[in-house]
Amino acid sequence: MGVPPRSEREHVAVAVAALLWFRPSPPSWLVAVVWTVVAAFDALAAWLVEISSPWPDFFMLELAGRTMFPVAIALHVVILVLLLQPEIGARHGVNTAPQAT
Repeated sequence: MGVPPRSEREHVAVAVAALLWFRPSPPSWLVAVVWTVVAAFDALAAWLVEISSPWPDFFMLELAGRTMFPVAIALHVVILVLLLQPEIGARHGVNTAPQAT
């Protein structure tokens, strides 16, 4: 079985990563946060569908097994936590530090 062609989602993910790296700004940071939240919910929805009515096997399930869904969710949560770190926010001109009241 060969490697499947890259999807549009992968091309957009590369564009988001390049935007974060080469043009740090509040809009690029926001795009990354939104992208990560949507990806986490996508993985959660796929996992819930898998739990309620198992999918037929396809190449990702053959490679990673059924644990790929919770692993993907955890990965996106880690990415979100990293994006919300004050150092990352400061690099992009966003104040993510907790505000004193």
